[in-house]
Amino acid sequence: MSFQENLKYYREKSGYRTAKDFADVLNIPYTSYVAYENKGREPKYEMLCKIADLLNVSTDDLLGRTSNIIGNKDDMLIRKIIKDIFDDCFAKNDFSFKITLVDIKNDIDIIVFNLVDLENNINYKINLAKDFVIYNINISEKAAKYQKKYDIFYSLLGLSIDTLVEEVNGLLDDENISNKEIKNLLAKKEKYIKYQQAVMKKATKFYNTSFAYYNNNDEM
Repeated sequence: MSFQENLKYYREKSGYRTAKDFADVLNIPYTSYVAYENKGREPKYEMLCKIADLLNVSTDDLLGRTSNIIGNKDDMLIRKIIKDIFDDCFAKNDFSFKITLVDIKNDIDIIVFNLVDLENNINYKINLAKDFVIYNINISEKAAKYQKKYDIFYSLLGLSIDTLVEEVNGLLDDENISNKEIKNLLAKKEKYIKYQQAVMKKATKFYNTSFAYYNNNDEM
């Protein structure tokens, strides 16, 4: 996340509801502070330290230099990152399904997602380990600026659908399963595999484009 995004996030997390509230505490003009959050202007070092102290974070956290973008307790940030990225990326892709974050269950360290089959209006629940989701977000956030959003999108998308396939395979291994249940599960598995193929096709195209972009800019 950028300095502007981090600043707004940590301000709101610390209880300063509006930018003006925090500008008053900093004892600087509202217009000066808004320039930090919205106009890409960075404060001088002394002001940066003052902001970090008031928000109880490090300057590296504000500048986005920490190795871990989010920690295990930052549920609000997890929700924001996933919602913003999924909303944007699904809007720009023509998948026949959509995945949304439903809940974060800290008692069992699980993040619950919901996959909607848009063609048939069928919902599937997906449980992913919270630590695994955070790991994928943190790793992807370290990618090049132009691809980090899609790194997160495709990694979580792939994980979610892989989980559904594994669940079906687990049920198919049950010796007591009926022929009717086998037929239904195989139909589900076929649909999930089509989802996987669609994601892989989009991801491959994106990464090939990103690789070409990186090489072209690296040569300049």
